[in-house]
Amino acid sequence: VVQVALSTVLLVGAGLLLRTIGEASRVDLGFDPAGALVVSLDISKSGYNPERGRVFYAQLLDEVRALPGVRSAAISRHVPVQSAGMITTVTLSGASPGGREPEVAFTPVSPDFFRTLGLRIEQGRDFARSDEGGPSILAVNRAFADRFWSGRDALRERVLNFGPKGAETIAVIADAKLTSLRESREPMIY
Repeated sequence: VVQVALSTVLLVGAGLLLRTIGEASRVDLGFDPAGALVVSLDISKSGYNPERGRVFYAQLLDEVRALPGVRSAAISRHVPVQSAGMITTVTLSGASPGGREPEVAFTPVSPDFFRTLGLRIEQGRDFARSDEGGPSILAVNRAFADRFWSGRDALRERVLNFGPKGAETIAVIADAKLTSLRESREPMIY
């Protein structure tokens, strides 16, 4: 009797697990994982300073993009459906004073990041190599634009505490699942 009872509990648990996996496979991720490869590395542990690191990553991207079958390659600190990356408070243009500064997730990305992951650019443009060394710029996801700049053109807004003179918003990116398949739309800065 005990064995039958335990077997029944295990079968019910397995059935629920299969149902959950089936539902998770139908979730719209907001990006296309098909044919994608993620590689994780931390060159700071090998003695690279920030300048040498930028050169290394630029050369790495050039070499990976030249490989047969590679359509696109990019670098980011955060990969969707993983940890939130980094969290920071933001001071926003057009925000009403007196409130607490909101906390949002952000991640540095290289040019072609959105194309590489299949993230749709709803407004604006992608980052370009020519942007390096210029004024600070960023992209926000739709959840960020809707929550903090609702009814305004996000491409005319700035995040005032990114960079020495604040950062201009150059794009609004379609929402994607950032940390889990169950999350609601969360604001993100790229």
